[in-house]
Amino acid sequence: MKTPKSILQDKLLIPLYNFQNKYLSRSALFKTCNKVANLIFKKSDDMPFILLLFNSVSIISSHLSQIRGLKKSNRENKDYLITQEYKEFGLDLLFTVVPPFLLKNFLEKKFYSGQWTTKSAREHLLYTITPTVGAAKEELYNTSHIKPLKQTIGTWTAQLTNRLKKIQDLPMSVKKLINFVEKNPNVRLPDKNQAIPMATMKQIAVDFDNIRQNKFKGFYNGSAYDEIIGQLEGMTIIATLAYTILASSVITPMLKNKLANKTYDKQIKKNKKPRLNVLNKILSLKDKETKSDKNTIDLYSLVNSPVFSDMNNILSSANNTDYGKINNINPKYGTSALKI
Repeated sequence: MKTPKSILQDKLLIPLYNFQNKYLSRSALFKTCNKVANLIFKKSDDMPFILLLFNSVSIISSHLSQIRGLKKSNRENKDYLITQEYKEFGLDLLFTVVPPFLLKNFLEKKFYSGQWTTKSAREHLLYTITPTVGAAKEELYNTSHIKPLKQTIGTWTAQLTNRLKKIQDLPMSVKKLINFVEKNPNVRLPDKNQAIPMATMKQIAVDFDNIRQNKFKGFYNGSAYDEIIGQLEGMTIIATLAYTILASSVITPMLKNKLANKTYDKQIKKNKKPRLNVLNKILSLKDKETKSDKNTIDLYSLVNSPVFSDMNNILSSANNTDYGKINNINPKYGTSALKI
């Protein structure tokens, strides 16, 4: 039989120590910072992705902090506000967070495949950069490195499910959820053996700058990367940020307003019946008070009637009578007749 000391140690102290060692220790903090630094380093050449990522993090963290603050508050209608905040969170995910990434992938495929470009950029790529670097046209307009968003999300989901499978004593509900998610064909880790390495337009531009030492007079700052890639990324950033501003300042506020009005109307209809019951109770109480007041008025009117006035006169005259004089006038009755 376990003692209270062993139970406290097994159920509280050891789990707290493991949690602190895994998530709050210096080594855990170093691993987390290292992962974030690696992500930023790998995506540092993709400025649209970095901007959209931090914008998404700010929107999501704002909603989560608002929900957490409402849960800790003492407001009477906090359940209604929390539900409303979750709905607005879903609207932001649907219109503000996810679509810019889809738009970014769409524009990059159009730009880097050469379908959408400027005349000067096409001429520089075909007649200046390609002969200098010695790259083929297939590599110049290669888009194999641009993965669809569903494939990217599928890869992240596959990495998450693989980590969850390593956890011991995983609940059966979570195992069933993992099996259901893995049925999706997009939830797969990329096969590195099937990937054919090809140069990208960015790498070709960097090679040109290394050969010409960033001193080519026909390009902005003497750099092919600044001239070509800067132009494409600039157009991508402008388009995605324009949509983000439009969605966050025009589209989602209108939808949130309509959703709030609809939710408020439902809440009013839901609370209408209880309020009517309360109102009926109040009216019934007022009716009872009115009836009691009427009865009181009738009683006072009865007391002030002529019959009660004659009785009052008789009683008052009886109170003012000297019973000793009555005994003297009528001695045959004796004093016993007046005993009360």
